[in-house]
Amino acid sequence: MSRRGAMNVNWDKAKDTKGTIKRIMKYLEQHKKGFAIVVIFIILYVLFNLATSILLQPIIDDYIIPMIQNPEENSYKIGFIKILAIYITIAILAAACSYIQSRTMVNIAQQAVKDMRKDLFAKIEKLPIKYFDTHPHGELMSRIVNDIDNISMALNTSVNQIFTALLTLVGTLIAMIVISPILALISILALPVMLIIVRKIAKINKKQFIKQQQSLAEVNGYIEEYISGQKVIKAFNKEETVKQNFNTRNMKLRKEGFLAQAIAGIVMPLMGGLSNITTAITAIVSGILAINGKISVGTIALYTKFSKEFSRPITEVTNQFNIIQAGIAGAERCFEIIDEEVEFPENAGKNNIGPVKGHVEFKNVYFGYDNEKMILKNINLDVKPGETIAIVGPTGARKNNNNKPINEIL
Repeated sequence: MSRRGAMNVNWDKAKDTKGTIKRIMKYLEQHKKGFAIVVIFIILYVLFNLATSILLQPIIDDYIIPMIQNPEENSYKIGFIKILAIYITIAILAAACSYIQSRTMVNIAQQAVKDMRKDLFAKIEKLPIKYFDTHPHGELMSRIVNDIDNISMALNTSVNQIFTALLTLVGTLIAMIVISPILALISILALPVMLIIVRKIAKINKKQFIKQQQSLAEVNGYIEEYISGQKVIKAFNKEETVKQNFNTRNMKLRKEGFLAQAIAGIVMPLMGGLSNITTAITAIVSGILAINGKISVGTIALYTKFSKEFSRPITEVTNQFNIIQAGIAGAERCFEIIDEEVEFPENAGKNNIGPVKGHVEFKNVYFGYDNEKMILKNINLDVKPGETIAIVGPTGARKNNNNKPINEIL
């Protein structure tokens, strides 16, 4: 049983994230109508969500406080019930819009992933034999199955969340500036800090997720090879050696996976802490302004809600951080195969080879997967009908011995 060559890829090298995202978006662009529906319902969701926040101010200032001060006045109670009904209706509409855009996005994502998997499989069918000899089958299976699944998860949950986050940030910021520029400044100052943290961690973590995917592919390749060769393993009593080699690869995968998830896990607590600090500062400043009669109690509640709404999109996106990173890493690995050069055999489709007698003759034949490193050099063979000639030997036995001509080895 011979071991296939390891994949010759520099996994530590930074990849083209922007280019990868653009290529993924091309698959989504094929479903423009569905994507337009997603965008429309995201916009409606953001508007309805902002409306529920803005309604807090009149609910508190115009109804709750007057009801407390004038408990016998029924007009405030009737008005409170009406505005509360409007609030609940808008909240239900927001939830409905969120459901519709999520369901539509899942359908688009699955269609895009289906197209990507078809392109990947079609390309694999066109690759030359040397590609499969230098790439473990399990590693290729990992790309078709695991990496595509990671892309699917990222598209299902992350694309619509990113659009929602951007629109929520813009809408909340505009509303905050209009109502109170002083309080809006607090949230604006916190935004660059959040973005810098996310960007720094993203740079580190993307490399780690690529390493994790490589380790997973190595484990898959090892399992595929040794399960298919179980008869040979048992025949030569190599079970313990195989177990040790598997444990080494499995421990490497555990280490790379732990680091990837741990680095991604740092983002959420940092964003949550920054969000809480921003909310606390907003509450203190708005309290001081309320004491001085600059703003109302309803405005305090509104800005506390706005402060959370402003940081929530960033927090939600960072919560999907590991899924996004795994999806981009998986897409890069899939596109590497799609970008491989296709081999076009000479005289393809022409079968005019004449009558076959079973007499094969090699004269001065050279062969190698790499032009710089020939495996067979100046081979001369004359195989008569019924004869069989094979180059055999265990892995590492120097069947491509450079010190002897091949006819001496045979």
